[in-house]
Amino acid sequence: SGSGKTSLGLAPFLEQMIQFGDCSFVVLDLKGDSLEIFASMKKAAEGVRKRTGNDLPLKHFTIQSDRSTFVFNPLTQPYWKKLESYVQADILCAAFGLNYGTEYGASWYTAANADVCHRTILAAPEAKNFRQLSEALDKLLSAKGSNKMDDDIRSAGLHIQLVLKRLAEVEALNIDASECPAEIASQAIDLGDVFQRPELMYFQLPSMLMPSLAPEIARIVIYSLLSAATMTQGRRRQVFLVVDEFQRIVSNNLESILQLARSMNVGVILANQSMQDLQTRTTDLIPALEANCRFRQWFAVSCSDDRTRVVSNSGEALEDFESRTVSD
Repeated sequence: SGSGKTSLGLAPFLEQMIQFGDCSFVVLDLKGDSLEIFASMKKAAEGVRKRTGNDLPLKHFTIQSDRSTFVFNPLTQPYWKKLESYVQADILCAAFGLNYGTEYGASWYTAANADVCHRTILAAPEAKNFRQLSEALDKLLSAKGSNKMDDDIRSAGLHIQLVLKRLAEVEALNIDASECPAEIASQAIDLGDVFQRPELMYFQLPSMLMPSLAPEIARIVIYSLLSAATMTQGRRRQVFLVVDEFQRIVSNNLESILQLARSMNVGVILANQSMQDLQTRTTDLIPALEANCRFRQWFAVSCSDDRTRVVSNSGEALEDFESRTVSD
């Protein structure tokens, strides 16, 4: 903390890379207390415009109701309707952090959440936002008679109901661009665009203000980006995903995100406080990061475990000394 990873690492890296004008960047700022990263992106885009005359679109999204934002609705992304309902359910459960693992007990709750989510999507196939999904799920859970959901599945899947209710309250996530004025709809965030042409996207998701909601939205963006990569034909642009304060979105399924991003040729830049932040009671991402990350940069090493890790990774240097003595 306070080592300068944002001002000395991320901001200069973004400004220099964006200046080439041939790559796309999707930045998730989970600190979001200051806008230095956004300012760096804006400055770099202006530099591209002055040097080449080309406009490099910069779109921003925020969950703070007192700030302007571009429209971003995960359920109206062009690729979404191309997915089967069970795939949509799996993506949402993974993004919501509802995959608890494959161990006995945990796998039951994972399957129950997926089942409840799938039933909700089938009950509201035309849902265009999380608010409509939440309303459809409320009806399913309150159904009686032959339509009543099994009590065990119903109680096990209540977690997804709570998540949907929170997401339904975020106005910026629930806007249907097709019902907006044309100038707003035409500028809505489409994550598939970043693979077709150079474009910059900045998501301000301050975890301090919304500690449970911001990480969920960040995971939704990540899964939406990778899903768009899978469904986009003829990807022509290198895309970089940048996550500041990465430790705040650690969950069981993030290991697969790193592997999938690598296979999709999506560059991932992660910034976090220490390696120990990537370990929780049920999750250990350190082996996955060490296996998938090609380059690591340390700005400060204050944790004893991190010091040990740096020393062990640094290897040994052998030095030969030669001395001469002159004596009577």
